[in-house]
Amino acid sequence: MIFNGFRFLRASVFAGLFVCSIIGLCGCESVAKKFSRKPKPQDKPVANMIVVPENYPASQESKEERYRRFFLYWSSWHSELIDALSESRPNIKKQRSCAEEAIRNLESIKSMLAENKRVKIDGYILSMRALDRNVSGDLYGNNSAANCREAENLERRINRDMQYSIVKGDLLCFVKRFLSDLWILIVMSWPQRPGRTRLL
Repeated sequence: MIFNGFRFLRASVFAGLFVCSIIGLCGCESVAKKFSRKPKPQDKPVANMIVVPENYPASQESKEERYRRFFLYWSSWHSELIDALSESRPNIKKQRSCAEEAIRNLESIKSMLAENKRVKIDGYILSMRALDRNVSGDLYGNNSAANCREAENLERRINRDMQYSIVKGDLLCFVKRFLSDLWILIVMSWPQRPGRTRLL
């Protein structure tokens, strides 16, 4: 019985080798195609691109919309700062970036305000910079609670004094502001004659 199993095994091995050799001698065209080198495609001529500069229209945003947008940006960055300061594990990099973005948006708001409101927002910007220095100096988060209280206090005061409903009469039209700055420049550079005082 063992002898018959061995004979069957030997016959099946020879049959398999015979079938493989027949297939190898006949060849398989798809396999030959798969492994044969294909000729490189000829370089196609490149069409010359003509780039026409596009003129984008100036922003049609009104001064009120710009103010509200920058105020919203400031508010969200300041809220992020408060959240970052109240975390149990301080992330100085996140706290600093939030403070810097909040300051940048306050400066954008400042550029849209009349002189009397600029003085007020200058104080808030200075307070924000002092808070940013305190945050960057607090590497281990020992003063996070005090910094968080200061940030909340600043947020409350800025919301109280700089809401659009409060400052809408103090927003400058950019053309009007440019002309007023130009007038100040002209008057200040005008030669002064003896016995006359300057207009400003």
